[in-house]
Amino acid sequence: MVSYNSRTALTLYRTTDVKSAVTRLGVSVLQDLVLSVAVFRAFTANEHISREYIEDLHRHAQLTARIGSGMTRNTPWISACTLAALLHDIGKLVIAERLPAHLARTLRG
Repeated sequence: MVSYNSRTALTLYRTTDVKSAVTRLGVSVLQDLVLSVAVFRAFTANEHISREYIEDLHRHAQLTARIGSGMTRNTPWISACTLAALLHDIGKLVIAERLPAHLARTLRG
């Protein structure tokens, strides 16, 4: 049996339209992904924090979400775990935007 939320299903079935993607991935997964993209796009690079740093945090959040959703698959809290994983480092971006020099000093050690 192949789970539609798995990487295998995505490679076995060619998705050519939004309706098929929603059916295969599920509304909850898409909502989490859209929210994550929107949140990370809300932050802009500045002289202390690069666009690359923001993108790295986003990639890290996506990986953490994949791990978390894998650990909680077939449980009632999979959606909450995935969303928490996607947003767990958002505080770093808030500090980067509000107190960029402080975060830059912290990252340097």
